[in-house]
Amino acid sequence: IILFAIYIGLLISKTHEDFYYYHLQFIREINNDQFVLGLAVADIKYIYGSSVAYLQSMYFFNEDYKYIHVPIFLFFSSCLIFFIFQALDKKNTNIEIFFSVFISILLLIKFKRVSEFGYDYIYHFIFFFIFFKFFIKEKKSNDLFFLTAFFIILIFIKSIAILLFPFYLFFILKIYSNFFKLRKIEYFKFIFLITLVLVFLINIFVKSGCLLIPSKYTCVENLAWSVNYKESNLKKAISWSKGFYHQDKNIRIHNEINYNKNFNWIKNWSQGHFKHKIRDYLGVLVLVFFLILVLNFNFSGRENELKNFYYLTLYFTSVLTLFLWFSIIPQFRFGISQITLVFFFTFYSFISKYIKFDKIKNLYWLIFFSLFVYILGNVLRINDEFLRIDQYKFVNFPYVNLRTVEHKKKETENFYYYYADESDCINSRPICSTKEIIVKKSNIFLVLIDKNRLQ
Repeated sequence: IILFAIYIGLLISKTHEDFYYYHLQFIREINNDQFVLGLAVADIKYIYGSSVAYLQSMYFFNEDYKYIHVPIFLFFSSCLIFFIFQALDKKNTNIEIFFSVFISILLLIKFKRVSEFGYDYIYHFIFFFIFFKFFIKEKKSNDLFFLTAFFIILIFIKSIAILLFPFYLFFILKIYSNFFKLRKIEYFKFIFLITLVLVFLINIFVKSGCLLIPSKYTCVENLAWSVNYKESNLKKAISWSKGFYHQDKNIRIHNEINYNKNFNWIKNWSQGHFKHKIRDYLGVLVLVFFLILVLNFNFSGRENELKNFYYLTLYFTSVLTLFLWFSIIPQFRFGISQITLVFFFTFYSFISKYIKFDKIKNLYWLIFFSLFVYILGNVLRINDEFLRIDQYKFVNFPYVNLRTVEHKKKETENFYYYYADESDCINSRPICSTKEIIVKKSNIFLVLIDKNRLQ
């Protein structure tokens, strides 16, 4: 019933900006009949391609990409339904119910636009599940194998998930304070985890000739398909996240290094990104807490659960991950988990003793109200997308509008590619490149070579 109710969120006309920037084309490149070495030579952004893109590529039928948002929707709906069931489980403790209700309402009210997800939101949703199962649940799982596998998968989905690594260390210190306990891990599980890591590294190597996202020290430069590690946009992404490219012309700091050091970027960032993205999100978090508090307030105060040393340590771990995010790459979509957890623990510490979930009907009302907001928001969005007059209007309802940009075909060596000389590769036939390259075909392999490296 819940899945049917939230299905409306999958009816999309206009997707997020990165979808045409490189997501869709990366999926098309994955579905190429040829095995490609050096795909990142065609566009450095392909190195950052998410593992979810490989899952989406399985929803490709007869040159039709109408269904590639289904996996994104399934991640969202699975997490939502899990937390709704946990919220209604009377066997759960107060903090377990509160956290489950909190995340359920948050997903329905704030994240109702599946079209905005990309891959960034997905790893946060999965992390909320991990956090509940391994850190909040009273009978917490102590299985290092599963937690390690989950964290590896998070990094597969988005490498920036590495910022959540302190939680993994916290788990190890808590469960395996005695180092010798680690020796009890079964060998086949250890081999499985090593295999996961190898798959991740091999995937990067096949695409770029590097073992890690372009690092000078992990790139094999004499390989034909190696990328120029200097093209990595990691530094550019950090400057972008701190607002370097969105400064007021009259008070601009022109030197990128000076802008990023000593937190010189905070004033500009707070007036821009914080004001328009993070402040709004904090408002939603306050609203969610208010809704829960109003319907479940109890004057008979109980002992504050967060005085427990375990929860205090978990709270400070959340603060540490928030600081890492803030100091390295403070974009909202990379810090959703950190912001949410710090906010949750801070507010819950003040109101937990006045919250008692003794009336299950109140929880039903909260969930029904949130579902109503979700459905209404999507109905209004769909109506707006029908009224659009630009290229993103609904032209094939209920499917996403997949626009195409034609690129000129260039012959090279014994094969060809499509050259996007004045735009990004947008829904082009593979292989599409944003720069001039050489494509060599050898049996089932296509080897992409950067022309500039040969000069």
